[in-house]
Amino acid sequence: MNNVITLAELDLEYEVPADYAINTNATKSYLNQLKEINRLPFNKGTFYYSDKVWNFADYTSLNVSKRKMKFNFDKVCQTFKDDMKNYVLIKILENDLKVQSIHRSFGILNRFFKFVEAKGFYYVEDISINVIKEFLSGEAAKSPDALRRAKSTLKSFYDYYSSNFNDLITTELMDTLSLGDFRAYKALKEQSKTPDIPKDYFDNFLSAVISIIDDENAPLSIRATACLYLILSQTGLRISEVLSLEVEALDSIKIFNGEEAHYLKYKTWKSEDGNNSYRIIKIYVNELTKKGYSTLFKLHESKRNELKLPYLYMGGPLMKKPSQFPVEIDAFSKLQKRFYVYLNSYFPTINVPKTTYPELTYAKVDKNKAIIAAHPDAKTLTYPSNHQFRVHVCTELYNKGVPLKYIQKFMAHLSSDMEGYYVRPTKKDPQEDMNFSLTTLEKIVTGEIKPLGGDSGLSEKIQEFIEANKYNVKTDLKEICNELAQKIPIRQKTGGVCIKSSMLRECSKDAKTNEFYCAYGVCPNIFHFYYMADVSYRQTKELAETITINRERGLLKQVQKELNMLNTILHSKLLPELDELKSVISEKGALTILKEYPDLKDIIENLEQIDEEVITWKSMIASKKK
Repeated sequence: MNNVITLAELDLEYEVPADYAINTNATKSYLNQLKEINRLPFNKGTFYYSDKVWNFADYTSLNVSKRKMKFNFDKVCQTFKDDMKNYVLIKILENDLKVQSIHRSFGILNRFFKFVEAKGFYYVEDISINVIKEFLSGEAAKSPDALRRAKSTLKSFYDYYSSNFNDLITTELMDTLSLGDFRAYKALKEQSKTPDIPKDYFDNFLSAVISIIDDENAPLSIRATACLYLILSQTGLRISEVLSLEVEALDSIKIFNGEEAHYLKYKTWKSEDGNNSYRIIKIYVNELTKKGYSTLFKLHESKRNELKLPYLYMGGPLMKKPSQFPVEIDAFSKLQKRFYVYLNSYFPTINVPKTTYPELTYAKVDKNKAIIAAHPDAKTLTYPSNHQFRVHVCTELYNKGVPLKYIQKFMAHLSSDMEGYYVRPTKKDPQEDMNFSLTTLEKIVTGEIKPLGGDSGLSEKIQEFIEANKYNVKTDLKEICNELAQKIPIRQKTGGVCIKSSMLRECSKDAKTNEFYCAYGVCPNIFHFYYMADVSYRQTKELAETITINRERGLLKQVQKELNMLNTILHSKLLPELDELKSVISEKGALTILKEYPDLKDIIENLEQIDEEVITWKSMIASKKK
């Protein structure tokens, strides 16, 4: 399945003379011919070159917002309208880009052409390099992403124009449109990544959502939206995935202790090639998710049956046509704002000072007639972006010690108020993840990895076990590891591995102390290895940034505590891992390591920079002692 508006779907059947065929040296003539005969070369639908709008939404089955399959040339300045039409058409016919990417380029070029026309330029050939630089400067002020997208789009346009019309490529133009150092761009993106939802806001939000769901006097559409947000807040699914949930999505199974566990089946398109390609994912869900699902099933049952549709969420009262479902993100945004306005009766969402929750979205509503009618003094509406719920769920899982790989693959979800469910080893199955345990033991026994941290004596005890049983590591490796797996409980943790080098199954620490040790990675049972340096680096860097922020806020007691933690993580985890990593690089080479541990790519490529950061962090710690 192609991931653009494919010619197979639109049927490239309307023929023009062979001399004008695309992908020849006569593209300019081909486009002129299409303009002259006033037709686009598609059989599905009737598209005229002169149309103000090219709308492909009704002639394709792509899983793409209909808005992004609509090109409104009435919004393009008259001077460059044909240039825009020609570029869009060629990009569709080239069949290389997703239609949403073409639509995004359309928007950027539209701004660019309006900008240059306002500067007094009416032909592409006349646009000066200084005007291009001025336009890019405005994009750079928005964000690194905006600048990169603008450069990429303008480069694409000038490449196309120079190949088919007049060659405008110069060294200065290419330098101006160069995307620059990708690693520097990634670093800037990292600085502007989506923040988590503040805990107090999330707690108020969750409490209010549950109250609304239970309030039979609340408007039906508000209760339905509350159900949707309860599912979103507990699962961390993408909003498009929640909007596409169907009524057969929830199921259950009996787990080993006889209890019932619920799981949700949903469609995801994100990791698949092509706009129509998706796969079904199963995730286990908690009781709150089940509550949101079951209530929403009942609330929209009659509307669902009336329209003969399978979707769980059936939108607002004005959505009455089957073509409006599943609800698109753009259409949901209006329902979203109405919901957050309604939440204001539970906790403040209107006219909240921006300094209260700088992490959240602040939308101006002073021109929204519906909101002003209900709240005449309303100026702003404060709420999390839908993506922030995904960030929140992942962060909660991460903070509970769930390994990143597990989060990425399974996204098992819990709210901040839920206790984590921990699988306990049994005599029949002594390990939580036997494959992981055996792999870890194999690497330790063969000396491939060196255990760092933890109580001393693990390696010695393993060696004593081998010698006592007269095993040979080269010939008896599998048997050694199988035997050890029965004696040594191993549990994967974020940034480390819990290995108890005794027959005791339960932690020797009391429950509260154990929870504290696990949370901060300082438990004496926690071992770590050089390939975990990426996690330790992230923890150290984030902690150092938090210290800087709290110091600026004057929270000096908190700073002192965090400096102690920084000292522990830096010297007990990160530095030993970096030292061991450098040693293994010298022995095996960086490529060998990256082949097995690709997550170390950024660490290995930036070791010198990280060494400089370490010096800075040591200085921060030293400042505490003075």
